[in-house]
Amino acid sequence: MVGVVGYDYRQISGDSGSGDKLGPFMGSVDAVGPGLSYSTVIDKSPVTFNLRYYHEYDFENRVHGDSTLASATVRF
Repeated sequence: MVGVVGYDYRQISGDSGSGDKLGPFMGSVDAVGPGLSYSTVIDKSPVTFNLRYYHEYDFENRVHGDSTLASATVRF
């Protein structure tokens, strides 16, 4: 399966605590990219492989950058 993946992150309340020197700090970011998923059977166990790439954009008050995630799920 091939498709488009993405997320929209919005912080809904400001940061606080003893290290809060500048007041409330709220971050946000959007990301989109391609996603690939492949399911098969290995030794009678279903296995799913996932690969996702996210390109972050429209960021504010947040560490940002592109990311790649790979995972495998095995049912036993």
